[in-house]
Amino acid sequence: GKAESWRGLTSESQTRLLIWDEALKEEKILSLKDLIQFGQGANRKTLLLSAQILQAELPLRIAHRVHELQLLPAPLLATRALTELTQLYEESFTRIVEHPPPKKHEQEESFSQMLKSIKEKHKIAQGNIAMGFAEMQREGIPRSAVEKDDIQDLLVKYFTG
Repeated sequence: GKAESWRGLTSESQTRLLIWDEALKEEKILSLKDLIQFGQGANRKTLLLSAQILQAELPLRIAHRVHELQLLPAPLLATRALTELTQLYEESFTRIVEHPPPKKHEQEESFSQMLKSIKEKHKIAQGNIAMGFAEMQREGIPRSAVEKDDIQDLLVKYFTG
């Protein structure tokens, strides 16, 4: 199995392989807005179900965002800002998949608190991408190194995915 073939890899490498494995899967059609509305005014059973759905779906969505970031041109991806952003996504992925499955109210509350923390940390995403472009400019990397027709499509997909 996977565990056997990954023996000897660092935990960081294992996380990246798990992310790539998840990125190959299709996202569900549910939007995050749908999931949030589903949980508003909900009873405990609904909140628990919502947490279980999120624990299954969020790693997949995070994996897709990491994959989309890694499709950006190398000079942009190599900036400190985008390296930090990728690491943030990897950390969030790990936190979600390693959290105990929310089967009881206390676990759902713990999971919800973790998600609030992750959401707060991810507010920097758009800024990090802008900082990556600024870093490239300061380092003298010409814009032509990243100006491709598909970069706009990649960024739109990243921000709306």
